[in-house]
Amino acid sequence: MKMRLTIGVVLVMAAGAAKSQAEMGIYWGQYSQGPSPAIYRASLDGSNQKMLFDGGIPGGIDVDSDHGKLYWTTKYNIPGLFRSDIDGSNLETILSGEDIIGDFPSGLALDIPGGKVWWTAVMDKQVHKANLDGTGHEIPITAPSRLGDVALDLSANKVYYTQIITGASAIYRADFDGTNQETLVSTGIANPWGIALDTDAGKMYWTNYGTDKIMRANLDGTAVEDLITSGLSGPHGIALDLDAGKMYFTNTSMSMSLPYGYIQRANLDGSEVQTVLAGLYYPQDIAIGLIPEPATLSLLALGGLAMLRRRS
Repeated sequence: MKMRLTIGVVLVMAAGAAKSQAEMGIYWGQYSQGPSPAIYRASLDGSNQKMLFDGGIPGGIDVDSDHGKLYWTTKYNIPGLFRSDIDGSNLETILSGEDIIGDFPSGLALDIPGGKVWWTAVMDKQVHKANLDGTGHEIPITAPSRLGDVALDLSANKVYYTQIITGASAIYRADFDGTNQETLVSTGIANPWGIALDTDAGKMYWTNYGTDKIMRANLDGTAVEDLITSGLSGPHGIALDLDAGKMYFTNTSMSMSLPYGYIQRANLDGSEVQTVLAGLYYPQDIAIGLIPEPATLSLLALGGLAMLRRRS
């Protein structure tokens, strides 16, 4: 009896500790130049980099940490919407073909409570959505010009999307059914690509690709401010780690010298910019999500067995 109780307590404590210490990481896609186009993963500090998939030009990416799933689009060659487990196993093609997913599918965002995945079709000027398994495909929004990224305010049932064309750059939002479209920001920006929301603080963040800036505004488009105005080169994707008060963003760096891309992070006010990864090849969208850590539970379980041996 005493032995069983010890095992039970140790395993429960080990499972709880493993869950509380689960590591978050960054996921991103990058173009070809050198290595194949691929989806990568790393720890938040840039360590433990791992390629999960190669092939296809990656577009948008997002992580469902609750269910351990990774979703992404590929832009051309074979335009498609894919998902896998966060360790890279169980790859599924959800939708494929330009006639279905749109021309140059790019930004991607998940509505897990609503069971939806959203993405933009850049060249078609459209915002798409579908059920997580690809059924129920809809195109609720057609914009005036080419689109970049998409982000969701789940509490208000609003979708935000960027328009990237030079001379007509803008940030919009609309209801989930495509109605009540609003122009939020249309001046002082150039080619806004990635967008991310901090709905609790009432803020949206975006990469200003055309002027090498990271910018921020209220969710209604007021109080626009520059956060980072130097040290950037073609900023593209952006993701927020709200628990740590950090933002992560990719730099495509369109110079002709290789390797030419990097991932950086900074505080949400734009201070303390750090380079997390360098020597990348045209990194695209970026997402933050859970990284599988089977070793954590294994080590804790081994520690529990050692305790059992000592006590018996």
